[in-house]
Amino acid sequence: MLSLLAASELSLALQGGSAAASPAASSSSSASPAASAWFVSRLNCGEAEAARAAKRLVPSLIAQLEAEEAARADDGVCEALRVLDGTLAARLEVLQAALELSDAELRKLVLRSPAVLGCALEEEGTGSRLGALRERLGLSAAELKKIILGQPMVLGYSFADNVEPHLAAVQEYLDLDDDELRRLVVRHPPLLALSFEANVRPTLDALRDFLELSADDLKRIVLLAPIVLSCNFEGNTRPTLLALQAHVGLEIAELRKVVRRCPAVVGYSYEAKMAPTLRKLRARLALRDAGVKAIVLAMPSVPRAILRNSAQFCALTRLLACCQVLGCSYDGNLAPKLDFLADELGLEPAALGAAVLRAPVILGTSLANTLRPSCELWRREGLDLRAAVAKHSPVCLAYSYEKRVQPRVAAGRASGLDAADVFARMMYTDAKFSTWLASPLASIVDEKVRRVADLSRKMGALGMPIEVSTTKKRTS
Repeated sequence: MLSLLAASELSLALQGGSAAASPAASSSSSASPAASAWFVSRLNCGEAEAARAAKRLVPSLIAQLEAEEAARADDGVCEALRVLDGTLAARLEVLQAALELSDAELRKLVLRSPAVLGCALEEEGTGSRLGALRERLGLSAAELKKIILGQPMVLGYSFADNVEPHLAAVQEYLDLDDDELRRLVVRHPPLLALSFEANVRPTLDALRDFLELSADDLKRIVLLAPIVLSCNFEGNTRPTLLALQAHVGLEIAELRKVVRRCPAVVGYSYEAKMAPTLRKLRARLALRDAGVKAIVLAMPSVPRAILRNSAQFCALTRLLACCQVLGCSYDGNLAPKLDFLADELGLEPAALGAAVLRAPVILGTSLANTLRPSCELWRREGLDLRAAVAKHSPVCLAYSYEKRVQPRVAAGRASGLDAADVFARMMYTDAKFSTWLASPLASIVDEKVRRVADLSRKMGALGMPIEVSTTKKRTS
């Protein structure tokens, strides 16, 4: 717990350095000197922070004590304010203990939302606000702390009258199970401060109607990008989506596809984030309208099963945040990757653009953790990287270095296989790669036979049948 005021500090804080300081004065637009001094002494914060906090909290608390007609003691300290200090100190102790806050976290919480000191906090338990919220959502101590730090004023809400009905309405509207509701609130604590009827329902209804979403699509978007719940549809979301649609030339079905694959776009600023990235990407890669559209539409999707797996869901949301072109900083993220690829593969802008169009996912690949170490490894293996990428696909450079590239190169080397053959099979699944590794020559022959057979069928469909023999010649 932050240290309590010494007697001399308490006297100075409550008098505010002036005998003229009074509760009434704190109701003005300027901060009460007494209140500011209290914050400085209790939270060890700067005077500027204390003044801002005092403006938002102390006037209402001091007003509650005005009726007491507090008389000053012999030492000039207002006894009513001495009571106030003890009350707030007790609330700080309860808050810090209940949420297991460090002094720094407590200071940040109170200075950010000083009104929490006006909330009467009982000791933690199933009957308390914190206990009821934790029990309702099945929260861990860390998750409860995250929610309160993200939305401190939930401490002042009645759980029975406000929080529980709100949670029930959101859960029913989106058809969420208990685990999905928990993840939603933990990822977006401001949800607890929104009115379901005035904010949540109108926003989601408007988004669903505008994009012609199914109930499952809407749920998917909210779980992956809870920020949509706090966006004003007419003022923010709709203008952003219309601007993106016009810039890229998307049909409504294509715009729906983009939002389903990258729900976070509803919270992006078009002018500040998306438009600059797309303009710079177009210029750098010498792209036409169709090329920009292809890259935007090629963003990775989310398997439905993952939405119900907590561990995979958390990892995936972090991955998607890095893989969506619309959310990437061009200068800080995309440009360094493009510079590296251009240098490594010796590509001019048009050729680099063609390579990216073949595998747009490469724009979401980590330069430090994947692209650079993978290219260095292939070069050490003696691979002509430029020729290999041109022959196969740039996507071969986008796979995880630790989980796929490094193990497969090592396995191929141990089996005496050429690096070019291993590179050509980077797109294989693990099972298919293992089968090929066990009998590479037979696999190559069988693959060529299948390709010739496929060609024969296609030629036959065009009225130009060819005879193909799949019988292997005997050698004398």
